[in-house]
Amino acid sequence: MTAYDRSPPTDPRLVDDFDGGFGWLAHPDETGQRASHALVGADDRLWLFDPLEAPGIDDELERRGEVAGIVVCSNYHARDAAAFAQRYGVRVFVPSWLERLPDRLADADVDIDLEYVADEVGASGFAVREASPFPGWHEAIAYRRSNGTLYVPDLLGTAPPYLSGDERLAVYLLARLTPPTGAFTGIAPERILLGHGTGVFADATAALADAFATARTGFPPRAAHERASATRGAGRRAPGQRQEKPLMLVRQSQTHWRSRRVPAISARTHNGTDDWSTPERRWDRVHVPIRRGSVDRRY
Repeated sequence: MTAYDRSPPTDPRLVDDFDGGFGWLAHPDETGQRASHALVGADDRLWLFDPLEAPGIDDELERRGEVAGIVVCSNYHARDAAAFAQRYGVRVFVPSWLERLPDRLADADVDIDLEYVADEVGASGFAVREASPFPGWHEAIAYRRSNGTLYVPDLLGTAPPYLSGDERLAVYLLARLTPPTGAFTGIAPERILLGHGTGVFADATAALADAFATARTGFPPRAAHERASATRGAGRRAPGQRQEKPLMLVRQSQTHWRSRRVPAISARTHNGTDDWSTPERRWDRVHVPIRRGSVDRRY
């Protein structure tokens, strides 16, 4: 089983079907489980979020309604947005802070009409917010308050690479130390749709709070470090004992390590209103890996 299947899809699977739209997995057997969605907007037309080509999807879209526009919410989700936009003669809506995305859309060699947005997305009823767990990672979450639909492209997921233990929704591995919880303030979703994995429809607000509350404790490298420290009998330095020099971080190929102050998240419980409380924070210094280089536009 591969992380991302680059072969032409042959057997897509419909997912996340509800009265406000549906989703599909172009390659349901890949571990990354790239998901695309067609959501009914405030204008009663379909808005496609991070779409991937798949056989039979055009027929399904035609059966469901008229396509109004394409929305791309991640620098890494150009996917087949340009092809859909050209085929349906609609615009591609791009959050203004996704600076790398226009070049990746241009790689498709298709003439498309781009519209940059910073809040409301056309007549869809969705509004976008920037989510950035650390420098170099920028994406947009999209929320339609009128029906409680939240879409998160990369930061959260239910695909196997995201989950640890019995989690049903989780923060992506590299963002677990610094989840951008502030981007979700005031959001109490009835459902959470994802760019990787099937959506969360049961107790979605609680699932969102749990994902952030367990982000750091479910970080595998941190858990491994704690086990290793316990094995070495690490403890406080005795009086007069020389302090051990910290281990040096080795720069590996194409990887750069930064040291920065990050919040340790302690999520409060949802207060039952349409206001998701800002989590309490304490600050630790950790090392965050930043990987540079070319990224496949169909991630």
